Amino acid sequence: MSTASVARCRPFAAVVALVATAVVLAACGGPAAPSDPGPGPGGGGPPPEDPIAATLETLGVDTAASPRKAPDGSTLGDDDAPLGASASLGAPTPFSAESGAHPHMELVIANPEYFGSTPEGTSFEVRKIVNAAVTPTGDIEPGSEEVLADLSDGNDWALPDGTHTNQFQTRRAVAAGDLDGDGFDEIAAIFVDPSDDVLKLRVFDDAEAGFTARTSSLGAGASIRGLALIAYDANGDGRDGLTAAISYQDRVELIVLTGSVSGAFTIDADTITTLEPQIEGSILYVRMDAGQLDYDQGLELGVVVNEATGSSSGATGLATYYLFDDANAGRALMRSGLVQANVGGIVTAAAADIKLADVDGDGLDEVILAGATNLATSCGDPFAALMIALDDAPREFAQLGATVESLLYQNCPNYAAWKRLFVFLTTPDLDGDGVHEIVANHVVFDNFVDAAPFTRLEDVEIPRSAFFANQDDGQYMSLATMDMIAADVTGDGRQNVLLYHQNRGTMPVWGISAVSSIGAAGNGWAQLSEVAMPGTLNPGGTARPIVVPADVDLDGPVLKYGAGSHELIFTEPLIIAAMATPPCQEGIEQNHFYCVTRFGQGTSTGTDASLTVSITAGVTTGIDATVNVPFVGDVGVQMRNTVTAKASTWAGAAYTVRKTIVYTAGSLEDAVVFTSIPYDVYRYDIVSHPDPELVGMQVVVRVPREPVTMIAERTFFNDALPSDATPIGSNVFDHTPGDLSSYPSVSRKNQLRSQHGGIEFGPSGVGQGGGDTELEIAVSTEISAGGSLAIEYEKTVEATGGGAIAGYSVGYGAEAALTITSGSQTTYTGVVGSISAADFAEHAYSWGIFTYVQGVGGQQIEVINFWVE
Repeated sequence: MSTASVARCRPFAAVVALVATAVVLAACGGPAAPSDPGPGPGGGGPPPEDPIAATLETLGVDTAASPRKAPDGSTLGDDDAPLGASASLGAPTPFSAESGAHPHMELVIANPEYFGSTPEGTSFEVRKIVNAAVTPTGDIEPGSEEVLADLSDGNDWALPDGTHTNQFQTRRAVAAGDLDGDGFDEIAAIFVDPSDDVLKLRVFDDAEAGFTARTSSLGAGASIRGLALIAYDANGDGRDGLTAAISYQDRVELIVLTGSVSGAFTIDADTITTLEPQIEGSILYVRMDAGQLDYDQGLELGVVVNEATGSSSGATGLATYYLFDDANAGRALMRSGLVQANVGGIVTAAAADIKLADVDGDGLDEVILAGATNLATSCGDPFAALMIALDDAPREFAQLGATVESLLYQNCPNYAAWKRLFVFLTTPDLDGDGVHEIVANHVVFDNFVDAAPFTRLEDVEIPRSAFFANQDDGQYMSLATMDMIAADVTGDGRQNVLLYHQNRGTMPVWGISAVSSIGAAGNGWAQLSEVAMPGTLNPGGTARPIVVPADVDLDGPVLKYGAGSHELIFTEPLIIAAMATPPCQEGIEQNHFYCVTRFGQGTSTGTDASLTVSITAGVTTGIDATVNVPFVGDVGVQMRNTVTAKASTWAGAAYTVRKTIVYTAGSLEDAVVFTSIPYDVYRYDIVSHPDPELVGMQVVVRVPREPVTMIAERTFFNDALPSDATPIGSNVFDHTPGDLSSYPSVSRKNQLRSQHGGIEFGPSGVGQGGGDTELEIAVSTEISAGGSLAIEYEKTVEATGGGAIAGYSVGYGAEAALTITSGSQTTYTGVVGSISAADFAEHAYSWGIFTYVQGVGGQQIEVINFWVE
């Protein structure tokens, strides 16, 4: 809708954003830009090396290098990689059918077979679920299992140690990670070899290398009580390293293993960290996870040391957490403490699990802790989950939330009570939006963006019978009998939740489908597949589960942050609006001071963001080879979307990408409102991809800083442009400022309206005296998609350093690099000064204002024009 009025107006200004790839004003390295920077700017003189930089300098845009900012406002270091050393595969659209949010993961599983409570043998396999799907009509197709590799032969270490009878420790552990930087996960197993009591590490190369295995002896193992292993990139070099936690009778040691997949691994004696117990004589067992708690490239490590004491009829425990910085920071202790919180009083965990995941959508991970409030050994013992969320390191690990969630399992048999000794924690991205949900045993919590901390997802829960059922007399809920993981094993881009239970014949796979009608509650939550299990144990057996997600094959893109791969660039000046000066006549006594044009916000005593046109910068990506080209193909599009989603959480937080400024053209001056967008450019190497032609290329991620939006007199603006740029001249305006006869007539106005559309208001007669007359067009829906002032186009945008990006889109869709929306009301205003009594009779005239969108030099711009009659 549009309205028109004669009223005094306080105008507004908008911001805009655009994208370009390329080259270096402040660079840490990276590939060279496309070669020919083009000719120099108009106005004579020798051509400069960088015409875009020269133009921006002339127009007053400061292109000097400046530090990058983190979302909290702090300055980033030169080596910081705010998007992570490995690009997140988060998708921008929750519940999308083809989200591409996470890679399709395989499962590394050890399945022991028991005779009574004695282990007799085990399989050790890499499996994959294939062809799992949900049809558009809601039929769940669970797919089938494919064994990618049977590694059972020669790996007797995978058999649980039958002499190890407690419910907390294991003397073998498995992790998966990209240990050689080739884009595929290797499998690492640390174990005490029962044949010689030596601590050993066995590493299996990825599927492309045929799972070739090499074993390294690390040291004596007879005194080792428990092991845990994690693979993570501690130094930000794009390769995962191995850290093990070794539980002894009187301490826990964190050790870093150094070596290579093709050679041997050893313990780095200089990095051993000793963690002392809080309870003398306790059983020590460890949980670990890694994540990005700050802005540098290396990941941080979260550790929980659990302690248990007592017997199966009366156990007690304590849990202490530790957060360690990355390797580049010396693995320094960042924070530690008991797992406890004030929830109507101090509640302390008797055992706890830890995960590091982004649950609040800020691009950094939070620390999530789930603690068992009691080690419950009889049916009447209370049992609940203490849930704690701590923010990231820049926010000093402030507590985001804490709660106690009762965990009830009905029909516990008093004659053979269930032993509830642990709360399993995982943090799946269930809907593929890049922000993680939280699962503690059967309870599923929403992420902290969509709900308050620890708000349960409505009608989303793992069946309690998955943990305890009528046939489970004397069953333990412990690390020796169960485990829970999160991974996308169905290949739909959304992570699933899997529960390993040694007494079940299958391991169910739960998730949220894009087909939202399925499931008991009709909300998409359902069991989507399953994994076969032996399911033959009795309560006396302890499988000590090994179930680890791994990405060992070529079914998705893997990106690694390139060395020295940050650049700062500025786009060419992009025109928002061309503003004609109102029709006023020089040489007569007219109030020329008031002859101005305004573009922006409706009448207000202040700035109201709801009354604006918002032109907003977006994050974009592309593949950079010899030139920058858009992604092509389904997999490429998925990668583009997923990287953009992670970066988008950054852009608005670190910089203001929308602004409101008043733009007023000077008296008797045509003006141009333009913007240049600074972009931090990050480059990621494609180390694996289903399309082999893309391997070795780079993904370019451009994150906008605060746009530089300015106004300049039209001639000055044109003179600053490179000679090959399109100026705002007679192609837009016919008139000469100060000459009424040169302004469009009614017929010329009609001709322009017929060609470009738009809106008009007037005519109105010029006033007599010392005042002025003001005409205003106030619009709202005309500026939205499809309206008469809508803008939508693609062009190649130039940038400083000679770079360019092809296929740059401007429009209203969520995928546009530049989006334009309107608030409640945006105005186009012209003011004409009144004429003195001496000249009024001879020179009086009528005038009107009209506005439209016109294509100029590959862009579409707002034009504010006037006619005279």
